[in-house]
This record gives sequence, structure tokens and C-alpha cells, in this order.
Amino acid sequence: MSEAATAISQTSYSLVSVPQELTEYILKFCHPRDYASLSETCRALYKIIYNEDQYIWREAFLKYPFDDIRHSLSHTIIEGSTKVKGSSLDERDTTTLDWKGELQRRVNAEGILRRSSTEGLNRLKVLDALLVLNDVVSSAAPGPLVLEGSSYNVAEPSHNLAWVQDTLLHSKVFEECDDVSMMDMMSSNAQDEVMICQLRSRLRSYLTLTHEKGDSAESQKRLASARSVGRCFVYDLRNYTDATRWGPYTATPWADNSGADITVNWTHVENIQNVVFMNVKDLPSQWRKPAIPSFDIQAVRPHSAPGYNSAERNPRDWAGVEGVWRRVVCFMDYRDLHSFNFTASDRMRLRPAYFETDFAEATRIVEARFFLDDNPASPELLPEEDDDPDPRYPPLPFVGTARGVHLSQSSRVRGVIRKKKDYVRWSFVTTHDRSQWAAEGVQVGGIGSAMGVAGVWTVAVHEGDEDPAGPFWMWKAEESLPDKMLVLQDY
Repeated sequence: MSEAATAISQTSYSLVSVPQELTEYILKFCHPRDYASLSETCRALYKIIYNEDQYIWREAFLKYPFDDIRHSLSHTIIEGSTKVKGSSLDERDTTTLDWKGELQRRVNAEGILRRSSTEGLNRLKVLDALLVLNDVVSSAAPGPLVLEGSSYNVAEPSHNLAWVQDTLLHSKVFEECDDVSMMDMMSSNAQDEVMICQLRSRLRSYLTLTHEKGDSAESQKRLASARSVGRCFVYDLRNYTDATRWGPYTATPWADNSGADITVNWTHVENIQNVVFMNVKDLPSQWRKPAIPSFDIQAVRPHSAPGYNSAERNPRDWAGVEGVWRRVVCFMDYRDLHSFNFTASDRMRLRPAYFETDFAEATRIVEARFFLDDNPASPELLPEEDDDPDPRYPPLPFVGTARGVHLSQSSRVRGVIRKKKDYVRWSFVTTHDRSQWAAEGVQVGGIGSAMGVAGVWTVAVHEGDEDPAGPFWMWKAEESLPDKMLVLQDY
């Protein structure tokens, strides 16, 4: 061994005896949970780790990895526990972002949800952890974008969404069954459990059963169960009233009974997706393969729908409504719907056993083309005003046409899209000859997400509690289907 090598081997080094830049570089390879222990070893490391510029925490956040919150979509950006609005990255003060606090929230949530057992787990901690995951989905970055021809396309998947999916699929909480039905929500005193059910359903809606491959008897059983439970929910006509706007919503009355808060019932949305997803799997391949995209959690990413990032998109079209849409509509034979709702006992109406025979409802593919409506003539379609409207997202009226079974009989569509507090609401009416059908839907994921809109169709004018209703799911398509695929879908 040379004298130099001997000298080096006899010299002890520590993290604080090397240049600070090297110390900071080394700390990037530590897990964030190690920082607290390291900071207790000496003042020098404490000062480096808890420096006001949060360099260590920012680097750890990005290396975990998560999407850079400086590049997240405009409407939310985390600063401690406060969400700061800004119309563009240039208009936000990104120097005060709480990288440490946000990373700690996410790491703590991951630890709670990935526990090997839920026994004895504090339910408030579970609730907080699920809130964190939903925040992480909301802050998923819409880019980076790459110009391909005249369109910009997402170049790489969102780290946020990949982390959320991995955390969910390794969580016992995600596997729990929802024991709180919609009919019990208003009377239940266990509001924390109601919130947990809603948050879990919202996260499940982002996965859309893609985690169930059906490659084992157990998986096939779970898929069949999801379909039966979903049918019980979406075809139970008690779920559709004036109070819920005949859509997948929950109405919470105000204290003085002068009105109600309308929020998304994510358990309803999840069941809509499950029913449509499973019905689509039963379609003949000539319709299923070309018509139905392969969804995964990356499809909830904002601005991920086809054409949203095109230079040709109307700048007023914040929802990405203009273009071709594909809609899958499911419905029961009215005799079956009536039997399920009015001849079976109340207990049977809540039981999946009603659908566990050879039951099958109809499934139809409808193609629509929408345009912004510069002269909206149906103000009654506009939902109620928000208490705190966002000027960046004004109500967006649209018109269009829809076609399905017979190409010669296109229907007219008129609707409006509204950005609500934490979701995007779609309301529209389809007119065919003298028939009118109304629809209420919710954007699944961020604004302009490829996952599209899940919702409920029903009659436009309600005359009683026996009006039909059923689920639909629609999403933006890259191009129109061949005419032969829309003619006489006899399946």
C-alpha cells in the first residue's frame, strides 16, 4: 500500500468534515425518515437538514420520486396546509413551498396505508392518509409535453400517480369493503367512516378495476362481485331524486333547510364505472377492441385527453369538450328494472343475488361530436352558482350531435360544464324526435383527463319514482369510429 493510500485509510471522515455540497449530495440517498435521526447527532447536520431553503427536502421530494409541485396544474399548490391559487407558474411564489411538510405528509400516509394489518389502526389516521393520496392525485403534473406534429403529448408518466397506485395496491385499507350504503349515509353518525368510504371509492375510481386481471378464480370472483354490487347501486331508483339532481351526487341539507350542499357520491361513481367496465368486457371483440381504450391511473392526469394540448384547441375550451367523444350507455329492460325496484322486497333490492344468475343488461356504444355553444339558449341547464366561483373556469355551454344504432337518426345534444369546488360537473340533454334524455356526469380525475366522464342518464322530465335510469361512461376519442361499427349493434 502506498504512503498516500495508508494516510487515507488511517483518516476518519464524517458527513460534516467534507464540503457541505458533498454532504447534501450524500443525504439525497437517505430515506426521509432518516433525517430526524441524523439531525439529532450534531448541530451541523441539524442546520443542514433544517436549513430555511429546504434544499435537502426538495431534493428528497423529487428523488422519491414525486412530480415537481412547481409544475403542477395551476389550481392547487401546497404551501404547508394552505392551497394557493395562481393562473400560471410565473405568477406563483414558489420560494415558500413547504417541501419538508409535504414530503412528511406523504411518507407518513404511505406508512399508515402499507401496514400489514388494519387491526387497531386509528381511523382518523386512515382518513388523513386517504386525504393525502387524493391531494397527491390532484397535484399530478400535466406535463412534460412533447410536440409531435401539431399536437403536444405527455412524454412520461406522472410520478405522483405511480406512487398512489403502488401505495393503494399494497394497502389493506384499499381492500376493505364499504359497509356504509348510500341510504345509510344521511342517518349515519359515523361521519369519519362515511368520509373514508368516499375517499376510498374515489381512489378506486381512478384505477377502474385495472388492478383485477381476472387471471385467477379469486380475481374472477371479485370482478363478478364488483359487477353485481354495482348493478344493485346504479339501478336502485331510490338513488335518483330532485335533491341529488338525478345524478351521482349526495345532498346534505343546510341547517335551516333552505337548501343543500351537492357533492359527488364517489361510491356511486365507482359503481357506475364497475358496471360499464364489466359490460364492455362482454362486448364482441369487433366493438370492444377498437372502441374502448386501455385505461389505467395515468388516464386521470389533467390535460391527458386526446387533443387537449393541441395548438388548435380553443383557448376558451378549458374542459377540452370540443371534438369526438365515445359514450357507452347501459340499461336494463324496463320490466327487469321495475321488478328489481318495485316487486322485490327492500332487503332484496340491496342484495347482489338479484343479478347473480344469467342477468344481462343492454350495452350500446354512442359516438358524439361536441362544440362550444357561443349562444346558449338553455339557461335552465346551468347548475346552481358556486359560492366561490373560479374566474379561470366559467360555465362552458356546448352543443353537438350523437349517433348510435342508426346513422340516419342522429340526436341533438345541448349541455354545460361547470367547475365546482373539487370536481368538474357535466350536465346535458339529448333530444331524439320527441324523446329527451338528461345526463349528469362527473369528470374522473383532473381537468381534461383521458379517463373522461362517468355519470347517469335518465328522462329529462320526471313524473314519478318509476322513471328509468342507468349508467354511462364517456371519454374523448382520437378519431371517429367506422360507420359499420355504429350500425345495428345487435348484442
